[in-house]
Amino acid sequence: MSGVPPKHRPFNFNDPVVGKDGKLSSEWQLSMNALQQRVEAPVSSVPPATATSPGIPGQIAFDATHVYVCIAGGSWIRAAFAGF
Repeated sequence: MSGVPPKHRPFNFNDPVVGKDGKLSSEWQLSMNALQQRVEAPVSSVPPATATSPGIPGQIAFDATHVYVCIAGGSWIRAAFAGF
């Protein structure tokens, strides 16, 4: 299993959250693990020095003009702030 419910199959909210053994069902556990990984990605006000600086996929950094996101493979992308 990949760690999140498959995108082609909607999450079944009617399945029991906790089984008879007192543990989260496997589908709920996978979802909670995926959410926890996303939430625990660090946020920093110190941007990466380069696009290839070390980082954790999902990590976010920012400075006065850009927001930076570490993507798969440990590389960084950035987007400039703009009003709307």
